[in-house]
Amino acid sequence: MIKQLFILFLILLSSPINAFADAQATALIQRVQDLLRSDTNISTYQIKIIKEDWQREMTIKAWDD
Repeated sequence: MIKQLFILFLILLSSPINAFADAQATALIQRVQDLLRSDTNISTYQIKIIKEDWQREMTIKAWDD
């Protein structure tokens, strides 16, 4: 991912600044975002609290369609 962003940065720096280059940059950024982000996102969060006399554990699963 970092390599893709670095390549994107180099491409943006080497492009001439005009309306056509601006449209190309916008399209390129949108394409990179589409590649890096999927249609759905699923994440799992877990927290553990441990004390001397008790302990708790909680897990949360979240998703976005």
